[in-house]
Amino acid sequence: MLNSNDAQTDHTDTRDKAGLLADSDPRLRLLLDGIKDFAIFMMDTDGRVSSWNAGAERLKGYRAEEIIGKHFSCFYPSRDIDIGTPRRELELAKTKGRHEQEGWRVRKGGAEFWANASITALCGPHGELLGFGAVVRDITERHVATQKLDALHERFERAVDATRDGLFEGSAFGSGDSLWVSPRWWKLLGYDRRDTPQTIAAAAISEMIHPDDRAAVAQARSDSASSGTPCAVEHRMRTRQGTWLWVHTSSAAELDATGQVIRISGSMQDISARKQIESELKQTNERFAIASNAGGLGFWEFDIRSNTLQWDDQMFRLYGRSRLEGEQPYALWASSLHPHDRARSEQEVAEAINGARAFDTEFRIVHPNGDIRHLKAAASVTRGIDGRAVQMVGVSFDITERKQLTADLQLARADLQAILDNVPARITCWNADWTNRFANRAAEAQFGLKPGQATGRHVRKIIGDVRYKRAKQYLDAALSGERQSYEQVDRQPNGSLRYSQVTYVPTLKDGAVVGFCALGSDVTDLRNSYHRIRELAQRLETIREDERRSVAVMLHEGIAQDLAAALLRLGRLESQPNDAQYVTQLCTNLRQALKKCIEELRQGAEELRPATFAHLKVSDMLLSHARSFANLSGLNIEVTEIEPFPTLAEAKQLLFFRAAQEALINVASHAQAKSVEIILRADAESIAMDIADDGIGIPDGAMDKPGSFGLLGIRERFAALGGGLTVERNAPTGTRVSVRLPNATA
Repeated sequence: MLNSNDAQTDHTDTRDKAGLLADSDPRLRLLLDGIKDFAIFMMDTDGRVSSWNAGAERLKGYRAEEIIGKHFSCFYPSRDIDIGTPRRELELAKTKGRHEQEGWRVRKGGAEFWANASITALCGPHGELLGFGAVVRDITERHVATQKLDALHERFERAVDATRDGLFEGSAFGSGDSLWVSPRWWKLLGYDRRDTPQTIAAAAISEMIHPDDRAAVAQARSDSASSGTPCAVEHRMRTRQGTWLWVHTSSAAELDATGQVIRISGSMQDISARKQIESELKQTNERFAIASNAGGLGFWEFDIRSNTLQWDDQMFRLYGRSRLEGEQPYALWASSLHPHDRARSEQEVAEAINGARAFDTEFRIVHPNGDIRHLKAAASVTRGIDGRAVQMVGVSFDITERKQLTADLQLARADLQAILDNVPARITCWNADWTNRFANRAAEAQFGLKPGQATGRHVRKIIGDVRYKRAKQYLDAALSGERQSYEQVDRQPNGSLRYSQVTYVPTLKDGAVVGFCALGSDVTDLRNSYHRIRELAQRLETIREDERRSVAVMLHEGIAQDLAAALLRLGRLESQPNDAQYVTQLCTNLRQALKKCIEELRQGAEELRPATFAHLKVSDMLLSHARSFANLSGLNIEVTEIEPFPTLAEAKQLLFFRAAQEALINVASHAQAKSVEIILRADAESIAMDIADDGIGIPDGAMDKPGSFGLLGIRERFAALGGGLTVERNAPTGTRVSVRLPNATA
């Protein structure tokens, strides 16, 4: 392979001969150096540069002393050197005598340019090879321009090939003229582009026109030439298969100074589909008339050019009018439009005519008797060869009942949505592919979604992997048609448990399962209430048992023992009936024993239900109970009435007493207090009682412990009457129990 770094060999003889050729005529040397636009240089038989002109220095960038003696392959890109291009071109020049080629060359410094290079073999008088002469010209600009032109031509060819119209251009349609036609022109007529020429005689085109259309086509061309306006005509052309194709031909003529047509260009468009539609539309007019009578369809035609509207009898009936009234349909249509729909309807007609939109609309009309009806109207627009709308053909029918049903359905859906969004349950509906189609507000809030975000999402992405795995067996069963229900337990962020009753109901359509609906109800409060009720029932039973035990102890250890002692004393009286002093002392002892029994019975009855309810106020009743309880517990108890306390019904009076009674028992049992203050107060809005002690204070969470059921029961009883009970720490020590009822309930 030849390159600029090949080892130098002894080619003195051939270089000298090549140098003699270059220097044989001084005038030739001057001529070569004077040529600046061409690189002209000579090489020995191996391709080493032996002479160098000024044009070569300007084009290649090398001075003569730099390049002479080097191999000419240094002018080629390395990619060409690698494939042996320099050696091959020398061989071609040697074989053919001259070789010319265009390609990339390299200047000094590595810059590439596009060159036209010719290499000529130089031979002596006896045919021996003396060397090579090379002429190189920079044609980069021409090469770039050629590439751009080729690209433009390629894009033009693609555009011509892609267009639905067949194009033609050439001389006038004279007998000896010919025209260039695009491949699409031939394809429209059923010819294979590979078997057709790019030009065709004008006479041949005329022969392909249907005989009945030739006169009209010729007249259209003549009118176009005389008026200087484009020619547009519809006619039939014979296809390769011998059938006739309806086409629309548009052309424009180029005239000379005398007004004669010298060139013509245009396009041919297949309109057979439109012609077929027009034919079919004409044939179906009667069908529309039948349909209008059977289905309430009104048929109408609007001639856009004359601005006239034609109605059938059904259209008059739709508008509550009669054809016999004589009013023109267009004026009748415009005057019957509802005032709020008139501007929009007229705008939609204009847009359909302009091609901006299809005419498919709904509007309201007003009958002569004032009735408002909703109509649906749709139409197709027929356009002429110039693209302008010439006719609208359409139908109208009454949709008033459908609109009313739609409005009722929308209202019902809105009502249902409002109900579902306010139901205290999570309601969702799912498709058979596990994607959501509905979620109410509670469900969206539970899943942390905004309104509408659940729709279309997979159930796993909404409820998460953990819940999905736990619920999948129930979901599979629901999709197989089985109703499922189970209790679900979820741990909340605060560590508490939430209990839900979840039900899956299959959704059926035509007997097949198409999805399922899910209903999730939070039953935590209900479950806790059931648990609390069970605990309260147990507590109530415990309290009853304690009361029985207390009464039993009072009767057995108190009254029964006192009565037994009295009975013994009576027995002694029988043994000593004549001892007056003994009888007197015994009677005294019996009186004291009976008195003690009576007091114990009264004290027990007072604890079970105070007898003072019938005639004492709340403050006096509490004061009496405080004195008695103070004697038993050792507490210092004060009762204070800040404002006059109203007279209460017996049930409410007992409720305040039981609250004070329960609070005092708790203080005596747990507070380690020395004193208690009971404060009664009333205002226009409420009546209240505070029980405050100076003990150690109630610990946090004490109200939730089983031992607090007494106060919890009191709180529930106050809440049932619209009031409440609170327990809080006092500062710096002690506890305050506060109860309140609305004053209106007093």
